Amino acid sequence: MGFILLPIALAFLLACIGICVLGGWLTGKITHSAWRGCIAFFVCLGLLFGHDIYTGAKFNGLCMNAGTHVYETVKVKGLYRDLSHDTYGLSFNRSAENYLKYGYEYIEAKEFSKNDHQDVTGILYKFYFDSDGNLIKEETTSLISEYQYGYYKDYHITPYIYETRVTVEQINSGKILGMRNYFFTRGGWLTNWFFHDLLGTKNPLGSSVCSGGHVNDLLSRTLPPETTSLEVSK
Repeated sequence: MGFILLPIALAFLLACIGICVLGGWLTGKITHSAWRGCIAFFVCLGLLFGHDIYTGAKFNGLCMNAGTHVYETVKVKGLYRDLSHDTYGLSFNRSAENYLKYGYEYIEAKEFSKNDHQDVTGILYKFYFDSDGNLIKEETTSLISEYQYGYYKDYHITPYIYETRVTVEQINSGKILGMRNYFFTRGGWLTNWFFHDLLGTKNPLGSSVCSGGHVNDLLSRTLPPETTSLEVSK
């Protein structure tokens, strides 16, 4: 898709510059003033590309604050995890088992659909290994976990820049032990309109994401298991 969009993007860029050149030339011709034509040319460029430049600069500034932020560390036996945000393609049981292998005694989670990763039953399960190392999945009616990991929330910094925060928090009080945030932009109004609205591309040229750090680094630094240290590949 990128190879197709690249020549389209180049043609669009040249067309925009051509419009500004034509506007500047016409302004100079009508006013009989070369400097007025130059001003018109640069004003046109500013109107077309100024917002993209501003958005890019603001996005780069925000990216300096992206990454893992730890406010408190608590060792736990287990936790509640929103598994619907785990890597696509993994089954519900496999996702839970992966966390148990980190060293937790149990993981609590609600079941999700493998295809769209949405909560389909509302049933709460507790996962743990028995003495023989077999995965046990038990339906339960109430949480025993004091902390939860994986609460996602989106924020609009501007109409063209978004922030997503993944938090670790105490369930009853809502106290945040840490968070991982990342930012996303599709560029300014011109880039967003041309690629997203007009062409309908989901990840157009000019879009950027900055995250900083491994996603599971947040868990290892806020809720390590009591039984062993949590080691996550960077």
